Amino acid sequence: MKKMLLLALSLVALSTVSAFAVSCPSGLTYNSVHNACEASPSCPDGWYLGGTGTCYELPDEWAEMSSCPNGSYYAKIYYSGVRWTGCYAAPQQNGPVCPSGTTYNPSLNICVAPATTVCPPSTNYNAGTNLCVVNPTCGAGYAYNTYTHLCQGGSGSTPPICVTGTTFNPTTNQCQALAYKLCPASTVYNAARNECEASPQY
Repeated sequence: MKKMLLLALSLVALSTVSAFAVSCPSGLTYNSVHNACEASPSCPDGWYLGGTGTCYELPDEWAEMSSCPNGSYYAKIYYSGVRWTGCYAAPQQNGPVCPSGTTYNPSLNICVAPATTVCPPSTNYNAGTNLCVVNPTCGAGYAYNTYTHLCQGGSGSTPPICVTGTTFNPTTNQCQALAYKLCPASTVYNAARNECEASPQY
């Protein structure tokens, strides 16, 4: 009887010891299934945890992208205490959609198209002045005088004749009109860049 009692007390003592024998460091908890002290994965400051347990850091500046092939981006990786860098496939996203007749300019982040220059009939476009110009004409029996800026003949003088839509400029001795810029639908003419522009849609 005494032996049985001692055996029972021994079992209780062993059970008590096994229940309190595992002591984990601060921040870890004991997992009885894995029989190990565990903690949730974490990453260094400025990194984020990916779905595979890998820590990622995307750079604030994207200059490194120039060294990566098209369709990839530069990133820093931290995994199992080891850091390295490399080019990784960029996430798929919808590209910019531009109005018909325009193309996307990534450096300006706008849709652009060349403007069509429209001048009055019988005039010629001067790109340097952005004017439509033509020499004036005179009536029968008269000739244009560049010094007086008049049409002169035997009966006196008359003003020079300009084609419809232009006006006479005595400084240049030409008839002139401001060139009209025609742009595709949904775009606006930008005189500084001499092109038609529109904001892209995503």
